[in-house]
Amino acid sequence: MDNQYGGVKRKVYDPDSQDFTPIYNMVNAANSKLSVLTTDSLKGFMLNLTVDKEDSEYLNLRGKRFTEPVTNFILKFVILTDIPSRDLGYYNGTHKSSESHESFFNEAKLQQYIWKESITFGRPAICPSVANLSMFTAEDSLSLMNFFKESNANNYQIDTTSESPNPITHNSDVFRFLSNKSQISKPDRGIGLLVMPTITQSTTLSQFMGLPINSNFYGKIITYADKFNAVSNAFAQIARLFVEIGVVHVDLHSGNIMIYLNSEQEIKCSLIDFGRASNILSEDDDIYLTKEQKEGVKLVIKDFKKDLFDLDKEHKDLLKLNQRRKMLFELSRDQNNFLEFNKYRDELMQINAVRDEIRINEINYMKYVLDYIADFDFSINNPKYFDDDGITYQLKWFAQYRNYDHLTDNRKKGQYMELFVNAFDILHNMTLLDGNSAGISADTIKTYERDGSFINLNTTEGIDAFIVPFPHPVPVDTLPLPEEHNVSADTVPLPEQDAITAETKRRRTVGGRKNKLHKTNKRKNGKSKRNRRNKNKNTRKKR
Repeated sequence: MDNQYGGVKRKVYDPDSQDFTPIYNMVNAANSKLSVLTTDSLKGFMLNLTVDKEDSEYLNLRGKRFTEPVTNFILKFVILTDIPSRDLGYYNGTHKSSESHESFFNEAKLQQYIWKESITFGRPAICPSVANLSMFTAEDSLSLMNFFKESNANNYQIDTTSESPNPITHNSDVFRFLSNKSQISKPDRGIGLLVMPTITQSTTLSQFMGLPINSNFYGKIITYADKFNAVSNAFAQIARLFVEIGVVHVDLHSGNIMIYLNSEQEIKCSLIDFGRASNILSEDDDIYLTKEQKEGVKLVIKDFKKDLFDLDKEHKDLLKLNQRRKMLFELSRDQNNFLEFNKYRDELMQINAVRDEIRINEINYMKYVLDYIADFDFSINNPKYFDDDGITYQLKWFAQYRNYDHLTDNRKKGQYMELFVNAFDILHNMTLLDGNSAGISADTIKTYERDGSFINLNTTEGIDAFIVPFPHPVPVDTLPLPEEHNVSADTVPLPEQDAITAETKRRRTVGGRKNKLHKTNKRKNGKSKRNRRNKNKNTRKKR
């Protein structure tokens, strides 16, 4: 499997193949496959789409060029309502709520903005890019769900001998739930779909930290050092998102932090799910901060940037000191030069003192930045989602590494301090690259947006440009629309009459056939039969 973590652009720009059409084509390709990734989030249903290279509509970014076709995608489905956070009941024990058109559009817009800002001059992406955004009316949502249920990607050959749950059944349960919930109180409802490239060879931070030592992670044998490196990478990307991009993520539980292997088998990190985040550099109010409050946070970001710039000078001195320190240690190992080394013993002690001082400054910088983000998270999430218990928030996992001062085990305390040292090194390397470094430029990004190679979420049409029709007429010859059902916390009962029926249907070609259940067609068929009976009756009389 090819590594995917850079971003995507259209393989061939086709002005007649916009809106949902490129996704339609990939889902209905002969060898495509759909599988549920997770349904545990508050609002989204995440499915994985795998396609062959020749069927992919997008190319993957490597350095400054888009080369290999993207073959794995994440499809995020949500229910759209007139206002966000309407109660949708439970799906498999998870309480679900809706997005509004505006909140879903803003999430996609923010994610694409973060991706574009982070990748210039060859820097690693903070998050996946957005490949496609499509929002459908209630009527088109029925066609959309029927299409997915009957698509090639949802009807591939499965291993019938496996004891694992049938993935196609699981997919169809999701489509049935989405279809039902998109039809209540229409026309206010619909379905939104956000498509992004899958980060291959990845798992969440929580799952990665739970892997046994010496376990195989996509060909890499996991060590304690790898786990600490994963945490340091997460610290660096969270700090970078705030200090460099000006965005504070308010939903950074360890399930929204992805740990992956790059093409060199190095541990790296990416952040996902920007449905709850605040763009501090935006001039608009959001649900977390007013415009006036953002001005105060901008001053904080400005101070953090200045501190980082000042620490850059110290960091360059540190690199020189480390070289000198290494040379002196090599002298100490050579018995012939031992007397000469004694001359430099005082110099070595001085180097160590300066080095330790610089490192303490770098540790404190990372702690101050992450503390600020954690405090912001706590002030938002604890009263709203955790009953103001004074303890719980999304970044709570960070506290176990942050509160190392009370540790009596000096070895473990040193390891935790090293987490912040390594995090600063990673942050420094990502944010202070030379502008001449190889990679995609800001001008190239703008060109790709203008010619349609990148999705452009800054059009003058705004949200209206992404409320799209279903690209091909697929008749909904299913049973009548469902009524609202009471849903328990344990399971989602399937109504007797669903927008998507449980029976296996025939595969229809694009355009479909006439709906034989429609009363008009029944009447026509009936009339035709009477005409034939009358004709036969008259023929018999003549005989």
